[in-house]
Amino acid sequence: MAFDKAGDLFVANSAGQAVQVFSQPITDGAKPRFTLKPFFLFCLGSCSNPLLPDVAVDSAGGLALDEGGTLYYQHCIEVCFATLTLKRSLYVYPAPVSASSPYHEISFSCQVHFKGYKRIGSNCPDSGFGFFADIAFDRSGNLWAALSDGHLEEYASPATTSAPVLSVPISASGIKFDTIGNLYVGTSNGVDVYRPPFSASMTKAFSINVAAPGYLAFDATGKLLVSSAGKNVLVFVPPFSSTSVSVATLPLVASGIAIGH
Repeated sequence: MAFDKAGDLFVANSAGQAVQVFSQPITDGAKPRFTLKPFFLFCLGSCSNPLLPDVAVDSAGGLALDEGGTLYYQHCIEVCFATLTLKRSLYVYPAPVSASSPYHEISFSCQVHFKGYKRIGSNCPDSGFGFFADIAFDRSGNLWAALSDGHLEEYASPATTSAPVLSVPISASGIKFDTIGNLYVGTSNGVDVYRPPFSASMTKAFSINVAAPGYLAFDATGKLLVSSAGKNVLVFVPPFSSTSVSVATLPLVASGIAIGH
């Protein structure tokens, strides 16, 4: 989820494989003002290999808005046939976003080839193929993506290519930047904090103790909100350090966090 500067709420609807946009005032039972639904490639026939799925498996992920209001919507797909195609995409809608907005796609894919029951080749990375776990923008407008294969990738602004300018071997469930450019990364050990400049060998400055952190968000006063263990949202007050403890616990099951302007 994310808010734009006009107060509109953008929600990634994984069930409908779409982005729903709600305008203020947002109340109980509110209906979206419009819905964005990119064209996704689906499997058009049965797989020749029974080990492969008979239908495409889609997963709509999160979204982010840059400072100019351009929408980035993450999506991954597995397409079956004699060849299994794995693909991750960012659908980019330039500002101002509307129901009729055009979009372009930034994508990376690889294939696994089979003959009968035997795998005969692949151009997928040896380390595995990562789907998007979360995306965020730094102060320079560069796009950062947390991938499920255990990497963070940075794409130079404007993000129009599938080639990252930086790849860091860090496994993350959620990422967010604060107003001074520090990077906060949800990992299995807590929320790790990195200070610029960033590099492929960067090391964390410190960690904030959070059990199984997921999504992260900052409010207007700089407070950090973190979904924890899938059942609570913890609130931390700056300045942050390795000894930071939450000042509030919200009993919320969060599949995303967004704070309005």
